[in-house]
Amino acid sequence: MNAGREHILARGLQSNTNWSSPRNIAVTLASSIAGLGVAASSLTGGLALRNAFSVFSGTAVPLLQAGVPDLSIAQLRLLDDMAFSSSSVYKIVVPKGQAVPFVAFVPLRIYVQKTGKEFKKADSAFLNTLARRTFVVVSGKYLVEDTAASASVTSINCPTATDGTLDLTKTSDAGATLFACSLVGTSLGDIAKVRLKNAKESGDVVTVDGVVTVQGGDPTKGSAAFPIDQLKKLKGTQYAVFSVTAKGQEKASAASITLGPNAAGSAAASTTPALTGAVKIDPPATADTEFQFSVSGSNFDPKTAQATITGEGCTADACTLATGKLTIAAAEVSGATKLPAGSYQLAVQNGANGTPSNALPITVKAAQTPKPVKK
Repeated sequence: MNAGREHILARGLQSNTNWSSPRNIAVTLASSIAGLGVAASSLTGGLALRNAFSVFSGTAVPLLQAGVPDLSIAQLRLLDDMAFSSSSVYKIVVPKGQAVPFVAFVPLRIYVQKTGKEFKKADSAFLNTLARRTFVVVSGKYLVEDTAASASVTSINCPTATDGTLDLTKTSDAGATLFACSLVGTSLGDIAKVRLKNAKESGDVVTVDGVVTVQGGDPTKGSAAFPIDQLKKLKGTQYAVFSVTAKGQEKASAASITLGPNAAGSAAASTTPALTGAVKIDPPATADTEFQFSVSGSNFDPKTAQATITGEGCTADACTLATGKLTIAAAEVSGATKLPAGSYQLAVQNGANGTPSNALPITVKAAQTPKPVKK
């Protein structure tokens, strides 16, 4: 029904009760008798009659009005509050597990082709037939549970390399642009995105969002697809997982991922040192004699870079040169060591668990035996 039409029906019923209600008829009749009596007694000059009608008008009529209140107005206002609205966007909010009443006026003659007086005389068979043929069709959602508040990510599982870091070479689409991770949680359908934030460095504001998809209609299982080009821009190693609703509400979770420093295809992996040219040694390396070496390249971390030499004659002290034993510049690493004669390979890595760079050869020659001096 149109809200304006319902208002007209309600107001019309209110006006009708002013004349058809027994209470209102009695009050109107008593007021009229009192008024006429006072006027008539003034004309006849009867003092006693005038006083009697005055008392009746000032006492009996107000007592009748107050003792028998007019409930029609209050009831109609109550119906109006519960059932009607002039706004097309009016909604009734129903608490979960509860119910609220609402009323709508429908012209009876549209359905039964009877007037009000005829309907009062209807027999039980007619009323039963009318009840069976009366239907109320309601469309829309009564209860909408706020599942977004309970939506969360419990765990995330991504393709990883043998060291547990993400392997960004394992793409999830034909165009090799997306990297997919499986999700486990609650109400995943209310989560629009999964956001990765640096868990170690609060000053790092670079984040990456992955679009969430629920698998098979199960709200506890889903996946998140991250753009690989965005993941490659991340420079941190440990990232916390946040869920983000369609309204942008962000919620932390206990899940996390390890991106580096050696994640294949990641930005962290691009910090792996790369050596160029050859190892410079001055003076030439001689067995069991300390010599100076230097290598050129890129991605040397001044705080963690270390050199590793491999070969049959290596010892821990001679072939593992920690950061403190090296001189590290932006494009050069230099140090000193002493090795037995033989062939070796030298590489540089950032940190104890970093990925070693490409290796460059070192040759250590045997010490020359002095020729005997002829006399």
